[in-house]
This record gives sequence, C-alpha cells and structure tokens, in this order.
Amino acid sequence: MLNIGISSGEILELFDEIKGPLTEKEIEVQLKASRESILMSLGWLIREGFITTECVGKITFFKCINSEKKQRGKYFKNDEHSYI
Repeated sequence: MLNIGISSGEILELFDEIKGPLTEKEIEVQLKASRESILMSLGWLIREGFITTECVGKITFFKCINSEKKQRGKYFKNDEHSYI
C-alpha cells in the first residue's frame, strides 16, 4: 500500500515537470516503475480527483487536473518519500 502512495506522489511530481498529458507507457518509462504499480497509482489518483483520462483513438492520456488540492497541503514531500 505504501508503494502506491509513493508512486502516486512520483506521478504527481512528473505531471508538475511535464505540464501536459502523458500516456501510461510514458509514465512507466519516466519513473522506471512496474506497470502494475503505475496502474494502481493512476487508479487511486483518478478516484481522488487528481487526474483525469482522455482517449484519442486507442491511446489513453492522463492529465493532472487538481493542482490546487496539492497546494492546499493534501500532497507534500518529506525527506525521501512523497506522501498523499
């Protein structure tokens, strides 16, 4: 369960850097994480309202939509780990 939280934080940090939509594969490559971990984290982030999806043809894009929630303290970085 902790791995999902850490991966979710890393995904949010990646969206902060990229400033645009990403595919699942792009996230996997950037974070060097397992597909399973990425998919569980993306699911959690969607459920919590941090990201949304958009399908273009057969490609699904993920986009950060709730940076205000992060800025209010829901998301923060402490030492070596990201917590949500």
